[in-house]
Amino acid sequence: MRGYFTYIIKTWLATMVIAPIVFASLFYLFDPTTSAEYPFLKMVTFLIFVGFVFSIPSLLLLGLASRYFEKIFDDTRGLKTVTILVSMVLIIISFIFFFNGMEKKELPPIIGLAITYIISILGFGFYFKIKSPKHPRSSF
Repeated sequence: MRGYFTYIIKTWLATMVIAPIVFASLFYLFDPTTSAEYPFLKMVTFLIFVGFVFSIPSLLLLGLASRYFEKIFDDTRGLKTVTILVSMVLIIISFIFFFNGMEKKELPPIIGLAITYIISILGFGFYFKIKSPKHPRSSF
């Protein structure tokens, strides 16, 4: 259990830090006029803070579900796949819940941020390995 929980935490932390940096970089690349309104470091710091706060409910739900997932999956591949898929669904639900009712002009950056988080989860989810006695083959 400890190895699987460590995998979840590492994936979550990496996603919460790297996704805002990638998003802000792309945001400035495609809309350079924003740098006057929102300095890069300020934007990244804000996005990391908000990401941590908004993702806590999803992390708690995933942590609770992880006990069940580890019981039903005997191989690392299935365990990682279901964890990544559930994480992506939880991100979509979080964005719908927290950003419901936004004005149409604000939606493209929010959708872009959600996509950045989903891609980060995919990348880090497959990059990090699960190390546990129950799952000795942690090559996937």
